[in-house]
Amino acid sequence: MNSDGPVDQAISKISSAGHSAADKSTLQRAAIEGALRASGDQWSNFFPKSAVDILDAQINSQYTGVGLTLRKAKSGAIEVAGVDTASPADLAGIKVGDEVVR
Repeated sequence: MNSDGPVDQAISKISSAGHSAADKSTLQRAAIEGALRASGDQWSNFFPKSAVDILDAQINSQYTGVGLTLRKAKSGAIEVAGVDTASPADLAGIKVGDEVVR
């Protein structure tokens, strides 16, 4: 990770100038969330490690689902982005690129 990049430099300047009540980690998270919004990917999100650790503990390594991941196509339709091998979705014949219609 490059700590001399423009985002890190800006965060350091903001933090050291004392013009913000936000600490460095809050500013870093805001920068990441802003980059995700600017990407246009409505499905992406950022979770700090502490939140992921809590989620992992709650899930307790239990997998549920049908074995597929979805994405929004450029057309606006929801389509299959991935199918886990030997999952219910795979066994049903669902393929990457299939469109979800209902």
